[in-house]
This record gives sequence, structure tokens and C-alpha cells, in this order.
Amino acid sequence: MIQVLTAGARCTRPQVAAVITPIVVDFDGGPSSERALRRSAAEVAVSRADADPPPTLELLASARMFMRRHDRRRALIDAGGAAESALVTLLGPQHAGQTLGSLVNSCRTVEIDATVNLVSPRNDAVHRGMAPPWPVTERAVEIVEDLVLQVEGSVTPSADLRHINRPQRTDLMFIRPSDKMVQLSEERAGSQAEGS
Repeated sequence: MIQVLTAGARCTRPQVAAVITPIVVDFDGGPSSERALRRSAAEVAVSRADADPPPTLELLASARMFMRRHDRRRALIDAGGAAESALVTLLGPQHAGQTLGSLVNSCRTVEIDATVNLVSPRNDAVHRGMAPPWPVTERAVEIVEDLVLQVEGSVTPSADLRHINRPQRTDLMFIRPSDKMVQLSEERAGSQAEGS
């Protein structure tokens, strides 16, 4: 998408290619939404563009979104919902309606630390309104992603996505007063200083 602003004779369309500076993304302080997809993953996403996503994928995406917003409690709640959906698919419909803890105990392919890093923190988030520590939230989403990969083979694991820096245009000036306005402002400031 290209945006060009015009005001009178001024236009933001660059006349020459300018040097761009990267947006700095803090990869250590939290998750990054700046990730690059492999071509094969992008093709799968495009092929499914007009279809509704399965609830498992939708909840996993929502958990990731809340992580990007640093809302750990809601991230864990949606991660738990995605885990329940994936576990019922893995175990069969006769397990529908069971608690997350029961589903985790019944599944042989779930990560060994799922009770400590998913079930208990998710229950604290739902029933006590507690936000888990950041590392627990990250681990819970990793556990859920592993479960989702077992039922949705075309999902791209986040570990396969590489971090990128998106370029930022530095030639745009959205708010810039005219030279006349700057001059008037300076004159007013000068006259107010004299009057005090």
C-alpha cells in the first residue's frame, strides 16, 4: 500500500529513493509480530483465504495476539481453549465436555510439562483472574502450538518464522506548519515575552 498526501503545492511522494532506517523490534522483551513467512506457508494461507479457520487455529491466533499486546491472562485463556479443541480432536468426540486437566491426563502426545505450564496457570487465569509470569505464558502457547500441529498439519510453527525489521519511511511529514505559521508563532511568542 502506498500513501501519498498532498496539501496545496506540497506532496509527500518522494522524488528520489531515500535511505531508510529500520523499526527496532525488541525480540527479548516480548514476542514480535514482525515475522517473515516461508513461501510454502504463504501459499497455504492464500489458498485458505476464503475459508473460515478451524476454532483451534482461531484461538491459537487470538492467544498470540494477546501475547503481542502483553495481556498474559487473556492469552492463556485462549491458549487453553485452543488446547481443549485440539485435545478433543486428538482423543475423539467422546471426550468433549471434559476439563482441560482431564484431557491433558488422557492424551499421550501432550508435552510432559503441560499440567504445570498450561493447565494450572490457565485455571488461575480463568478462576482467579491471575496473569501468569511471562515465561509461563510463552511456554503455554508453545505447548498449545504443538497440540495444534498434531491436528492441523499445515500450520507453520512460530519457530520456523524468522524475525524481520520492517523498513520505515522517513520522508513523510504528516503535520508540518507553513513557513508563515511558524513566523506568526515566533512573533506571538516574542511579543508575549516582551509583555511579561
